[in-house]
Amino acid sequence: MLVNAAVYSIAGKYDVVDPKTLAQKKFGLAISNFAERQQNPTPAIRLVYESTPSSDRGLRDICVNVWTLAGTEIATPQHHEAVYIFLQKTPQFAADVAYKMTDMTKGVKVSGGCACHSDHGVKMCNAMQHQWNGEMVGIEIPGKVPQFWRTK
Repeated sequence: MLVNAAVYSIAGKYDVVDPKTLAQKKFGLAISNFAERQQNPTPAIRLVYESTPSSDRGLRDICVNVWTLAGTEIATPQHHEAVYIFLQKTPQFAADVAYKMTDMTKGVKVSGGCACHSDHGVKMCNAMQHQWNGEMVGIEIPGKVPQFWRTK
């Protein structure tokens, strides 16, 4: 993840398109599989936010999308304090995540369970379905259902 983030940043700095595009693709694949690889994505996210301009959303959107889909695996109770410190030290990322989470739930009313009020097991409600079907920029997490979308 770190190498791809660094290549992306350097390629962007010197306006070299091909390595930047390849690094973005590889970064998206690597960060999407952080849980399976038992890797901590926060150093890569920090590097992305420290080394790319805020106008370059390429890797930033990937980081935000992964966090919003799989954040419960990053912010586990035993890592709560470390995640809190990370978010304090990366305020633009924290703001981007907050904005994305707000945008994802826009117009969704939640009362007594799932927003669509149906019993759909591990499927997401229709209000969130588009977020999971690979339409989020640059990521795919095959077969992975975020913990906060699981039903009992």
